Amino acid sequence: MKRILLLTLIAAVMASGLLIGCNGGADNTPTTPTTPAPTTPAGEVSPEVGKVAPDFTLTTLDGKTVTLSGLRGKPVLINFWATWCVPCAEEMPYFEESYKTWTAKGLEFLSIDYNEKASKVSAYMEYYAYTFPVLLDDKGNVGLKWGIMYLPTTIMIDKDGVIKFMKSISFTSLSELEGEIQLNLPDLQ
Repeated sequence: MKRILLLTLIAAVMASGLLIGCNGGADNTPTTPTTPAPTTPAGEVSPEVGKVAPDFTLTTLDGKTVTLSGLRGKPVLINFWATWCVPCAEEMPYFEESYKTWTAKGLEFLSIDYNEKASKVSAYMEYYAYTFPVLLDDKGNVGLKWGIMYLPTTIMIDKDGVIKFMKSISFTSLSELEGEIQLNLPDLQ
């Protein structure tokens, strides 16, 4: 009986994990003008392709403050992720390589850890020797404001602050990620 209860509990936890994050089958089709703009639980309009990205201010692991609107004039890549998210972990090496290549060409790279403590994120980054900067959304407020429903979620914003690309599924290769950067942020060429 205990074994059946344990297996039922494990199945419930796994099912809830698929519902709240790391969903590999999420639809990332841009919102069309005939579709009402998506809203966050707080009722604010969430980001959508073709619109100016909502502003936010977060702190990096090393204590620096970053405000999205302060990066106007530069293209920005944002990636929401978490240490517990398997698809996030699978795409992290591609972001590390892209960070090394594309920041030298002017891309601002904002990796946003969603709803975790700094100590856990810092240990993760150190263990895998990732060098890109990480912003901490430790209470999940920015993710909530942005309507982030799945991890990972990647957003590309042009130098004017307009969202050009949103994807709520992991990248499967470095060439796929870099192809989207080239397609959606052509000022970097």
